[in-house]
Amino acid sequence: MFDGGGLYLEVTPAGGKIFRLKYRIDGKEKTFTIGKYPTVSLVEARQAAENARRLLVSGETPAKPSNRKSANGKPPPLIPLKPSPADGIPITYTAGKKTTPPVLFSTLKRCFPYCPLS
Repeated sequence: MFDGGGLYLEVTPAGGKIFRLKYRIDGKEKTFTIGKYPTVSLVEARQAAENARRLLVSGETPAKPSNRKSANGKPPPLIPLKPSPADGIPITYTAGKKTTPPVLFSTLKRCFPYCPLS
């Protein structure tokens, strides 16, 4: 159900209701989730949509910062894994990526079959 100015209420198949704002930035259509109804009222959703539109006019995106960067703009700390066979350089991966360690270790096993990794 559209309210106007890109604000709409999305009803999920499970029956949940979510306020979202549809907008364009750099020629691409994006959506910004404002919150769940009835936790967020229509008046609050309209205010949040207006604030998001102000950000868009100033050239900023209303979406939260990417999960690869924290609120202070720095990337999350790297988590050391086991030492690599290449000159003792520690292997690291970004927190939050579930598939990185298995893919990394399987690649190392193929590249360095005679080095003990486990």
